[in-house]
Amino acid sequence: MYFISYSSKDEKIIKPYLYKLKFRLGKENIWFAPERIKESEYYASEIIKALDNSKGVILFLSKNSLNSEHVKREINYTVSNGIKIYPLRIDDVELVNEWKYHLGVVQWLDLNEDNFKIFLDNLLKIEIKLDQNEIEDFCKIHFEKMGYKVYRESEFLVVNKKNIGFKVLPIFKEYLDIKDFRALEAELFWKYKDRILKKDLLEEFFKKYNFKENPTFKQKQLFLQQMKYNKNKKENIIFYLYIKNSPIYYKTEFKIGFVNEQNYKKKEKLSQIFLNSTFYPAWWGVGRDDLEKIKDEKYKNITNTAIEAFNDLKHQNNKKRESYNGRLAESLCEVFFRNNGYLVQKFGIENVLGNTLKLIDMYNENLKNKEDLFKYMTLPDLLIMKIDKENKLQENFLVDVKFRHYLSKEDFFKDEEIKNQAKKYQNFWGNIYLFIVADFGREIEIYFDKVENILENKPKTLKEYNFKEEEIKKNYYYVENIWGRI
Repeated sequence: MYFISYSSKDEKIIKPYLYKLKFRLGKENIWFAPERIKESEYYASEIIKALDNSKGVILFLSKNSLNSEHVKREINYTVSNGIKIYPLRIDDVELVNEWKYHLGVVQWLDLNEDNFKIFLDNLLKIEIKLDQNEIEDFCKIHFEKMGYKVYRESEFLVVNKKNIGFKVLPIFKEYLDIKDFRALEAELFWKYKDRILKKDLLEEFFKKYNFKENPTFKQKQLFLQQMKYNKNKKENIIFYLYIKNSPIYYKTEFKIGFVNEQNYKKKEKLSQIFLNSTFYPAWWGVGRDDLEKIKDEKYKNITNTAIEAFNDLKHQNNKKRESYNGRLAESLCEVFFRNNGYLVQKFGIENVLGNTLKLIDMYNENLKNKEDLFKYMTLPDLLIMKIDKENKLQENFLVDVKFRHYLSKEDFFKDEEIKNQAKKYQNFWGNIYLFIVADFGREIEIYFDKVENILENKPKTLKEYNFKEEEIKKNYYYVENIWGRI
């Protein structure tokens, strides 16, 4: 997580950059507190806690931030505790007094679109964080970015480009100590020995060393030593190792060939992606070692494409997350109205797909009724009805549910995409309602109103209606607990 330090007077200037930080790093990986709430004792302790848990402080440096007591306290604490600072200068501010002492030796960037992109790319070179279920997708995207055609074959990815072809095995590890690299290599060579080595070589080795089917760890190490550099190999497999928490080189007397001497002495963390080819067996770190100089150009452009692959995967996951968030918001809306005594009928496209397909079939010959078809393809999510004791319909209305992230309420009112959605529904279904769960980072609001009021920027919040007060509170409680706050 990165702590964002800034003056609230600069909020309008830094807002687009905050949005990009959220998108590139993930909302859960940045933390900031508006100055207007910093006075409370609770938030003072929260700030200390956030700084202690941060990987660095991104400081938006300006004349305003230099004069902010809150920013001064944050930076004093940051420097005192050895937390890394990334200053981004947003005006022609000059460092004075203690600022010169704190930041005089720290390299800063003048904030503009190009410099900010460079800054984010460099930050992500350190911070490519994946999980177990993402590694195969990431590896596939990575090699596609390098110009390969990729398809899956059993547990491997098969990659091909012109005259270059090999298999890739994506491997995920939460953490791997430096001394464990050789052990992992021995395990992998043993496990895939039948793919790597020819049958006669294996038989000769087993006969010579009297090996059994379940060898000891020491025997696997012996197998690796004897077979690692044998040139008569069948298949080239790339072991693509991703380590979530990078290894640290802490023993100065311990060396491995791929460790850069300068980085080794500095005890730097190495890159999180390592490759080992059965044809050229050794662990190579992406972004640290000269992989791209290998003659057959197998790894051409591998470092930059790792960053691009991560961004693409993040974008895909954001889309999946938005879809999931939309479904969750729909369920909360449905439960809320049921608890307020309404009948709720799911009325979304997935519930009428069969009827829509019949319509398409019916009009297939001439498609004169395209407007009717399009209308059915834009069905709102829910039909909500109120029935009295005599089972007579008192009221009914259509509702479409949306979930959106915003940096501020001002951004919500400027959201043209929501307005276009409102116009679409108004055009086909009249004055229906929109139920919008809007996540503003530190605050979550629920808007519920007719599309005409949303188009006029006058939407009511759920709190302004005469629904059951305890149900309104409960709904907000669920929303805040599900999506949380930065």
